[in-house]
Amino acid sequence: AEKFTLIAVTNNPVEAARKTLAVLGLDKIIPEIIGLDTCRKSKPAKEILDIALERTGAKAEECISIGDRYDIDLSLPVKMGMGGVLVNGADEVIEFLETL
Repeated sequence: AEKFTLIAVTNNPVEAARKTLAVLGLDKIIPEIIGLDTCRKSKPAKEILDIALERTGAKAEECISIGDRYDIDLSLPVKMGMGGVLVNGADEVIEFLETL
């Protein structure tokens, strides 16, 4: 969170995602959440990613999408020009973030 703006983009409602991040110990480094109730769209809808870009002020080329399902989490972001990292779970997300 000190180096980057981190946003969780989820198909769950924001409050459920907030609780999940807290259990995983990620709520302090990923304070921002875009959920199903944010724009009534689910991944892989472009509108969700557009909101993330707007909130960060970043261009797609400056972003990385991290997810555990290529078709849902990575395919569209990569087409939009983002980087993509396929992970097997929360532990790999934490491990990846620690390398940055």
